[in-house]
Amino acid sequence: MKKSIILGLLGAGLGWPLYGQGILRETEEEAPYTDPRDGQKYATVRYTTTFPDQTSHTFRWMTQNLSYDAAGSVVYGGDPENGEVYGRLYVWATAMEACPAGWRLPTDEDWYQLAFHFGGLCSAGLALKADSPLWVREHQ
Repeated sequence: MKKSIILGLLGAGLGWPLYGQGILRETEEEAPYTDPRDGQKYATVRYTTTFPDQTSHTFRWMTQNLSYDAAGSVVYGGDPENGEVYGRLYVWATAMEACPAGWRLPTDEDWYQLAFHFGGLCSAGLALKADSPLWVREHQ
């Protein structure tokens, strides 16, 4: 069963208790998703975790922050260029409405599954870290 999940808000989780041998993890970049409301394109990725009993869990995430200009959303610092680079900022209710049809915000369970796919919370942060100069601090 595919799940379409929007990535862009921070999630919190305590960990996933199961991690072991015999688990197959696949990551596949997919064609960009085009939001039919405004034509913006978002990179997406599909993660599939297959367990020793051959059951699997597949989920799809956007790999970019949503930038749909919903009523009540803003861009950081009021600068439209920030919206193009980083996406828009939403309060919870607006974020729920800004999701394109067939997409939704991730639940805690979704964050647990994503972390589990990358070996748990201790490994997931490094595996999911963006390879982009956008998030590098100048003083580092």
